[in-house]
Amino acid sequence: MQFYPIDASTCFHYNRWEKSDHHLKFLLTGRTKGYYEAMTQPKQNSPSQLNPALSQLQLLIGEWNVEVSHASFLPDPQATQTGRASFEWLDGAFIVFRDHSPPQSTSVIGRNEALDTYRMLYYDSRGVSRIYDMSFSEGVWKLWREDPDFFQRFEGKISDDGNSITGYWEIAADGTEWKHDFDITYTRSRP
Repeated sequence: MQFYPIDASTCFHYNRWEKSDHHLKFLLTGRTKGYYEAMTQPKQNSPSQLNPALSQLQLLIGEWNVEVSHASFLPDPQATQTGRASFEWLDGAFIVFRDHSPPQSTSVIGRNEALDTYRMLYYDSRGVSRIYDMSFSEGVWKLWREDPDFFQRFEGKISDDGNSITGYWEIAADGTEWKHDFDITYTRSRP
């Protein structure tokens, strides 16, 4: 890595930044023009470099197309809603799940090693915050919560090639009478 000498009396303005896989490049302006490269953590794509407690979730990492159908909240039950979602590592320790479909949401997934369970912290553009319990095994991804306002659960089956997840959400006022909320399909668009 090469560093460029910087005159302490020079005033720099950060016009923009560009992120590559391994470097963050700041474009500088002032009396001295040039690039200052600061090392960032390399992209961590191999499970040997990541939190081993989350290694089985590696297959989620990437970008996904999303289709919601048979939704109780859409005006026409036959209508579909499409969008995008992504899963990425956060410092090799957690997974960030971003759903860019309305309502846009950001979730952070972690695991309690002692109990062999996952948790997902969820927040969306409506201002809704939730904590879901989560399991991920034998090709099935499950999320659920049992809160005083209502119960929710999700089950998604992962295709053999790992490039699609077909699932559904259900809701219940008290956890006994479950009702279909919507179907959801994730199709990988980029690893």
